Amino acid sequence: PTPQNWVPKQSAHLAAMVSASLEEQPNNSFKAMHSVEVRTVGGQLLAQLTAPKEETVRVLRRRIFSLLSGTEHHGKGRSVLVHGVTFLQDSMRLEDLLPCDKRSETPISVLTLVSPAHSSMAARLSKDASGLADLADSVFRAEHEVSVRDMPEAAAVAAAVAKDWRMQIVAWLGMACEAVQLESSMIHGAVLILDRYVASCRGPVSDGDEMFKLSLAALFTQMKLASEDDFPRDYRSRVLHALSQGRHQKSTVLKTEAAILRQLDYRVGTPTVLTFLDGLSVRLETGLEPGPEKRKVVLQLALARLLAELILYDAHVAYSHAPAILAAAVLEIGLLTVGPKTTSLSPTSSPAADELPFLEAEHRALVDDLAGYCPSMAGMEGALVECERRVLRFWQEMRTGSGLVVKCFQALVGRHARLLREEADISDRSADDPGTQLLALSPEVGFMRYSLLFEESCCRV
Repeated sequence: PTPQNWVPKQSAHLAAMVSASLEEQPNNSFKAMHSVEVRTVGGQLLAQLTAPKEETVRVLRRRIFSLLSGTEHHGKGRSVLVHGVTFLQDSMRLEDLLPCDKRSETPISVLTLVSPAHSSMAARLSKDASGLADLADSVFRAEHEVSVRDMPEAAAVAAAVAKDWRMQIVAWLGMACEAVQLESSMIHGAVLILDRYVASCRGPVSDGDEMFKLSLAALFTQMKLASEDDFPRDYRSRVLHALSQGRHQKSTVLKTEAAILRQLDYRVGTPTVLTFLDGLSVRLETGLEPGPEKRKVVLQLALARLLAELILYDAHVAYSHAPAILAAAVLEIGLLTVGPKTTSLSPTSSPAADELPFLEAEHRALVDDLAGYCPSMAGMEGALVECERRVLRFWQEMRTGSGLVVKCFQALVGRHARLLREEADISDRSADDPGTQLLALSPEVGFMRYSLLFEESCCRV
């Protein structure tokens, strides 16, 4: 940048020279400029610079950082600019934010540079490897931003695919992945690709054969996004042949895949609810020793993953909130339903009043972790509480439904119970079998602890 565009605080002499040179310019050369002071929360002057009114906050931030030495400002990637009490988004322009006094040729505005602490998730990572915290926070925020950017409109998805059709598609993808031993992440990724495509087409898809081809193509794309070691080319082809059951040639599926990718502008690999659930689960899984506490956490996470897949059955639930919010919601529902007690893992036990301090502490820890993904989201905790209520209600509706609804639900729960038994290496179905415990979990118990936690907390406030 040239001296006409910035004035470093380190040199008062240079500042005077620049001011003098600006005074010699015609008035119309700087009428569209802002003079900006950047200070710390404590009032210390960090930098002075001028900026055109069309400049974005993102560009301004970069220029500010270029003036600061490493000792003056650590963790610049996490820093935010604040004007008054307004948090400045990177995409905002100065002309929309800063007051322009017509009596002053270069109006002066004071911005505060705020450096939040590392997120709780990033701080946890930095204990094992120093220097990762800044990078981790940047990745967490980027995952959230990309997931929101690529999230399809629920109404458009619902208009493109009828609800009953959607249930059958998601149920088939789940059974198909189990049959060929694909991970659950493949289901979530394929459904998201499929939903984004049908939502962008802006029209109903009523042909069953066409939906089958689209599902195969979305799953094939998801396999390609995985490691080549996990899915070599020949193995992907064999999986595709097994799932298509001879109904479609590979060339036909590839043409459909190409159409999907073009429609999505080749933006795939978007983080899903399962991506954020895996990140938020690290706190619970760290340092666990075999015993009752570990069995409780395993059951809680198993229910969370089940619910994360269950919400895919209804587009209005799956895209009601940002994926990070949905992940936090199903994780907390797992805690509320399983309960905090380690001495008894009865999935139908009613909550006790003495559980409230534990539930409050776990809720606060979860909110702190969630802030690592969406630190600037307004009303984040309120959105989480509302999302939990909606998912609990949907779980209740699916569990007590009839016809196709209950068939799809039972198939989903049975599959997750089998997966849990395989992971625990348990073949019998005794009372201590985690698969049996998962089948017995009910949303009614989750609702009771939900009411205990949030209604009691609200009353005390």
